[in-house]
Amino acid sequence: MRNDAAWRGRALLGAALCASYLLLYWPLTACKRPPTEAREPPRALRDALVVVIGPAENHPQWPGIRGGAERFFAAVPSLRSHCTAPTAADAESLLAAVTRVLEWHPAVVCLYVTDPAATLPCIDLIARRDILIVTLGTPFGDPRITGHIGVDLAAACELLGANLSRVAAGRRSYLLLHEQGRTESDTNCCLRFRAAAQRQHDITLLQEANAADGAASGAQLAEDMLGLFPNAGLFVMLNPEVWWNAPPGWHRRLRELNQGFRFTTLSAAPALWPYLGTPESPGEAAALVGPLDGEIGYAAAQLATQLLISTERLRSRITVPCEVVTPENLADFARRYSESANGLDVSGFLPAAAR
Repeated sequence: MRNDAAWRGRALLGAALCASYLLLYWPLTACKRPPTEAREPPRALRDALVVVIGPAENHPQWPGIRGGAERFFAAVPSLRSHCTAPTAADAESLLAAVTRVLEWHPAVVCLYVTDPAATLPCIDLIARRDILIVTLGTPFGDPRITGHIGVDLAAACELLGANLSRVAAGRRSYLLLHEQGRTESDTNCCLRFRAAAQRQHDITLLQEANAADGAASGAQLAEDMLGLFPNAGLFVMLNPEVWWNAPPGWHRRLRELNQGFRFTTLSAAPALWPYLGTPESPGEAAALVGPLDGEIGYAAAQLATQLLISTERLRSRITVPCEVVTPENLADFARRYSESANGLDVSGFLPAAAR
């Protein structure tokens, strides 16, 4: 439970800072403030520390998310901030990272959630310190969380389904690998994709498999399906981790099973850009669907700062939209991705002709 005395103190301070509200948000509205209007920043911001904890140091989206948060913090230099991430993607590493962060006495912790069950002990630990909590990633329905920054994956799946014929580029058949039933989000993703794809009458679903059944890994299911349908044109994989964590030699085995297939998945992180190739020399990926990851980090840092001066405990949920990225628009997407992530250098992920 939040300490009521501490909250009333924050509310009184916030009321005194109302006159500074518009001053704080000038970098968010891209309005340039005349030099004569310069003032001291609100004390609540000068004394506070905001920490953003990412999914894992080696997670493909983390550099972009971190860059977006740093882009916002750079515009509010009086606010103390820090971005960090667990050393590995497991519950023990996450708890260790949160424990370390709490030693710094932050005012707000922005915490990336991949597994709500594994995150619950961390939420307990943070909440006991009367620290505001903003989550990123997977929605987590806990009343102690004040705000959430997420990506509407179900809407992204619907977007992919609605563009399936365009993405297939003349291929007349596809395979579908999903995880319906693993979580509510995974089920919604599968249902929304199916509903949109069924309206694409010039491409046919040959087979679908559910990696949530646990009988085989996603990588093994992909091999089995391509072996059964060696002429399938497009492989839709709703979970990008199959490609993020592909076992050694896996790509070669897939090509031996089906020489002409292309795939699409729900991530537009730079690690997958090499698969797109160029319009002149297309790669294995027909399209990627995902957000500008920098916008996730920026929104989290922005919301955390708003909470520091707010006089109300209103819960906020912000959704970052997804885009369909193809070889044709990759160069433009990469430029905007870099800008959203505070100038992150992504050139090494681009096919040579798209740099």
